[in-house]
Amino acid sequence: MILIYNYCLQKCRRQIFSSAVFGVDASIIFFSSIYSLLQYKLQHHCQVILADEQECMVLLDAYEEVEAVFAHPEQIEALSVLPLADTNRVSIANVVWPLNNALLKQLHAYAISNVLLAGNNKCTCSCQEGKVAFYIKWRTEKNEY
Repeated sequence: MILIYNYCLQKCRRQIFSSAVFGVDASIIFFSSIYSLLQYKLQHHCQVILADEQECMVLLDAYEEVEAVFAHPEQIEALSVLPLADTNRVSIANVVWPLNNALLKQLHAYAISNVLLAGNNKCTCSCQEGKVAFYIKWRTEKNEY
């Protein structure tokens, strides 16, 4: 579905890939895990990706960029950039509402949810300052028994 993991394999010597991390009631445990993994990423200079069958999150530090390529772009429901530091500057391209070096603050947080441009199968998210999470959600066809 998403070729983001291959990008991280090429760019980073070490990675952490965690699956089945999103749940119906993730709240405090989930966000605690994100901040713990962010600290691990910073201390060990590695990439952290969290994913399950419908969602993916890549943690980005300042001067990091990731390109997501989608095999089925019509299934992408949301692309979001979530601030993880007090002050962040981010860019996101090939989406309906692009950002270019936009300021995101935790104190005045708002989720930047977006969708792919029609006919496009990839988007790029970069963090110029701070620390952010690039979140992707897609639809999957579920088998009903």
